[in-house]
Amino acid sequence: MKYFTKEFPKADNSSSLSKRQQEAIHRKFLRNSKAYQKQLSKLEGRVSQAAWNFFYFGFGRWGLHDAHLLSFAAGDGLEFPADGSQPFRYNTQKAKVRVLILNRHQNLLYSFTCSDIRKAVFDYPTDDPLWNSGRLDDLLTYELTSANEQYLRLEFLFSSGASILVEFARLQFRRQRVCRRNPRIPLMTTKVPGVPV
Repeated sequence: MKYFTKEFPKADNSSSLSKRQQEAIHRKFLRNSKAYQKQLSKLEGRVSQAAWNFFYFGFGRWGLHDAHLLSFAAGDGLEFPADGSQPFRYNTQKAKVRVLILNRHQNLLYSFTCSDIRKAVFDYPTDDPLWNSGRLDDLLTYELTSANEQYLRLEFLFSSGASILVEFARLQFRRQRVCRRNPRIPLMTTKVPGVPV
């Protein structure tokens, strides 16, 4: 992560920082947020308008803070129906990465399918954990940035400290509404030490 690093959630959960240190980190967060929006404005046209709108305007109820990773898949045949109806033509396949995320209210499903992959990294368990709950836990933040003239970088940071990084040339973005038919589950019923409620 370039703009929204682990420094910020670590500071939020540190009781050893003075008020002055906390204020300095908050000012840095605001500067980074402004710089992120500025660089994001330069990416318009490099992804679909729907994807750009999501990253540029997607916060609050449309954002993914506290969302949940359903799956992270990488392979040469993400779209291949392995039912025997057709052969897998390995010379014509290209690597893709798909990230499926369900928002915290469980009423929006987000799909990020990246192709023309240059790099894909899933870091879990991480050498630099935020805390260990035995799971990836909630999504803290995400970034879309430029890796260079040809490639973009999509990153996700989870509250466990786990992360996903994908560098790609093309992105297919989808957001679909999920009709909830199950009862709502409280987000957190017990207080976990060091984890904000």
